[in-house]
Amino acid sequence: AAITATAVGPARARLAALSAATGYGLFCAAVGALVAVGTGGLHGASVLAGLSTELICVLLGTAVGALTAPPIVPAAGWSVLLAGLLALGLLVARFSPASMAIRALTLASNSGNGNGVHYPIAALPLALIVTAAAWAASTAAATRR
Repeated sequence: AAITATAVGPARARLAALSAATGYGLFCAAVGALVAVGTGGLHGASVLAGLSTELICVLLGTAVGALTAPPIVPAAGWSVLLAGLLALGLLVARFSPASMAIRALTLASNSGNGNGVHYPIAALPLALIVTAAAWAASTAAATRR
């Protein structure tokens, strides 16, 4: 990381690391969706709702990672503890984008028929705003150090 930061600057190195983590998370989410479609009876609208929920959770996961990684939280033990607490908070907080998306997916699953698919419409823009703010704070901290 230090060599990359020296070559291209700390801000670009931080954004590249965050982009790589997001890309890997999206790849894993896509593989999981393909496995779910291949093994289950999922189709059309329910797959789209699941993919949007996965996208929201990956974005918020990278936001948590950006806020709990060095240089913001330099100690590894505290970083892991804080990341776990933030991730748990994002899952259980009532107005969290991840919680809204999971509730919409659960509501669609519990409806019993294929017509009850609910999309987390407000959750995706909120997740993008939270992720952008976390990335900006993380990049600003990386450039100050």
